[in-house]
Amino acid sequence: MNTWKQAGFTTQINKNTAISFMQQVQVVAGLLVLSGTLLGAFVSPWFLLLSGFVGAGLIFLTNSN
Repeated sequence: MNTWKQAGFTTQINKNTAISFMQQVQVVAGLLVLSGTLLGAFVSPWFLLLSGFVGAGLIFLTNSN
């Protein structure tokens, strides 16, 4: 976005969205962690890796800001 703005292109903020992009990311991440935990508990422990990968991704997302 910064490069887009620096190039002089216009941007618009859509204030009609129900939830913000970061809230959407948090919902999806939460669902993935919940799914990985439940599948790991009831199907196969290997599904716990899904929760671990999502957690690691969130750590990198937090550090990138």
